[in-house]
Amino acid sequence: MSVRLSADDAAFLAGLSIAGAVTPSEKLRAVLAEARRRHEGRESYARCVAVLDDMLAPALQRLREVEYADRLHSEFMAELYAWLPAASALLVIGVGGAGGRDTDPVALEAGLADRVFELIEAVLRLGLTTRSPCYDPDLIADRLGGVLELTDLMRSRRNGGQGG
Repeated sequence: MSVRLSADDAAFLAGLSIAGAVTPSEKLRAVLAEARRRHEGRESYARCVAVLDDMLAPALQRLREVEYADRLHSEFMAELYAWLPAASALLVIGVGGAGGRDTDPVALEAGLADRVFELIEAVLRLGLTTRSPCYDPDLIADRLGGVLELTDLMRSRRNGGQGG
């Protein structure tokens, strides 16, 4: 099989750095293998999470390097990086229909709501102490006012407007 590439594509391929792939043929095979893995990742939730984890891995690795160098850590960032692939996989699998099954919008909505509320609870736990385990210790506390006001309003409405 032969392939014709535009000058831009050839330049991109030449500059592409892929571990274990040096020649254009090796690089094309690696790109094809990655495309296949991503395509097959849509077949199951667990595979999709793994593909999305791999996509985020370089960014997470760079963040960890910066955190180590600067002697910092953020539980907020850790929670977000852990949460994002699982929530995104639900969207990919739910909308595409895993394994060729039809999308169940009610189940998709419920699954996404579960993930969103897991994140909300995790972030709220970070605000339990006066200073949050984030780069900016006031990150959560500075943003809780509106959330607390909304929860008070919701509580009041559920109690028939008779206060919390």
